[in-house]
Amino acid sequence: MNPKSLSTLKSRLGDETLELIDNNNYLPLFRKWQKQEPKLFAQSVKMVKNMKKQGKVRNIQKYFASIWSNKNANKTLDIIRGFLARVKSKLAEKREDKRKNEEINQFEREFNGAGYAKFQQLKRTKLSKQFQ
Repeated sequence: MNPKSLSTLKSRLGDETLELIDNNNYLPLFRKWQKQEPKLFAQSVKMVKNMKKQGKVRNIQKYFASIWSNKNANKTLDIIRGFLARVKSKLAEKREDKRKNEEINQFEREFNGAGYAKFQQLKRTKLSKQFQ
């Protein structure tokens, strides 16, 4: 691989990804996946770094190479898609909960509790007078 294409691949992959790659011969493979699935590839980089911080992976370069190998790439994509779907679902639930809470708060702000209690009291007194 000539130096110009090597430097181009390195610049396009980015520093975060290069930390996870120890063999320059595999740069085209990683660049291919980065071009085909940019969001999923970026998420995989974040996930591997988090796994390293949590101590789940000893050799992150080896792990990253194995998950993006031709043999395991489709399985990796499925896992990351599932992860992103769960994250989106949780965010949607939070938005829905926030919307419901805002509706409840709006109702509570608009509801006149003292006036309602007075109305109920008047209603009771009128009903009691009718049945006497």
